[in-house]
Amino acid sequence: MNNVPPNEKEIPLWFAERKINFPPVTFRLEGIGGTVDKSVLVAEWKGECVRYHFEYKKQFTPSVLIQTIAQYKYPVSRPGYSSKTMLIVLPYLSEEALIQLDENQISGIDLCGNGILLAPHFRIWRTGYPNPFKTSRPISNPFAGDISIFSRCFLLQNSFASLSELQKFAHARTFDAYPGYPKAGLLLGTASKVVDALSKELIVIKKGNEIVLNDRMRLLTLLRRNAKASKDVTVIGKTTLSLQEMQERLYQANITGKLRSVTTGIGSAGHYRVLSGVEENSFYVDSLSYALELLQVHEGRAFANIRLTEKQKNITYFDGRYHNGRLWASPIQTWLELFVAGPREQEAAEAMETLLSSGKVDDV
Repeated sequence: MNNVPPNEKEIPLWFAERKINFPPVTFRLEGIGGTVDKSVLVAEWKGECVRYHFEYKKQFTPSVLIQTIAQYKYPVSRPGYSSKTMLIVLPYLSEEALIQLDENQISGIDLCGNGILLAPHFRIWRTGYPNPFKTSRPISNPFAGDISIFSRCFLLQNSFASLSELQKFAHARTFDAYPGYPKAGLLLGTASKVVDALSKELIVIKKGNEIVLNDRMRLLTLLRRNAKASKDVTVIGKTTLSLQEMQERLYQANITGKLRSVTTGIGSAGHYRVLSGVEENSFYVDSLSYALELLQVHEGRAFANIRLTEKQKNITYFDGRYHNGRLWASPIQTWLELFVAGPREQEAAEAMETLLSSGKVDDV
């Protein structure tokens, strides 16, 4: 096997030619529908047959894993599919990735022999097979996207006793407000690459296993330099729900894992007392269709009183903070959103940066 994973069209043939093995289970294909995501894989063991819809992803980065888990964790996003009937196939699954699948009760196998297969009457777990598709590419940019979560952690805490402690902290700040949400991504290997990149910039220093922040201002500068205004799907509309009713519904959806939501950074600026007169009924959600139904929103600008923007990446929800029944964006997220907005918002961003440079972000 070479180090180039097969593409989506080749995977049914791999199953048919038994190139993908997961003993003691045997696989056979059923009802190929022309595309891989419509294929059905039948797993047989000791006379029991279990049918799975399977989906193959050639890319197997942490973000791909979390997005795929989220698709099948919430049936509303994929009608006719559910986590119990879903099998995720990736080129390689580490033990960490298998734990994430197990926590979310989703089956997954790789092309190397690792996997977790869940069925009504059996549960099979296999790990330890090496990754022939492994690359040693360094992190290209530790200051943008989901991987920048590890960089942002050092604005909240000056040092970590080990890489695993950094990972645990990142997980807690990203997922604790959403206990029912699949905790995928933010892998230890990614944390290691981010720390290596930060070390080369002299932003952090390694002291044995300990990782210590060395240059807070340079970290702020590079995060600011990489901030960009994004174009996302947004709905502006009207709801008859009161603000309290909206907050209660969003809170329940957050803790039950049905929806991730947080007030936008711009909408949170008033909460942090750096900008007044901003629209506070402005939320990020990871499923726009679900949020529109949940909050009974009718699209239209006439008498609009709510704005919903779909964002699925973890970085949007990192370090969200509950106060008075409302989940506000992180001070870091608020600062960066203000910085890439208009002149008035940029002045507010400067005030936020003064707070962030003080090293007491949790007191904000």
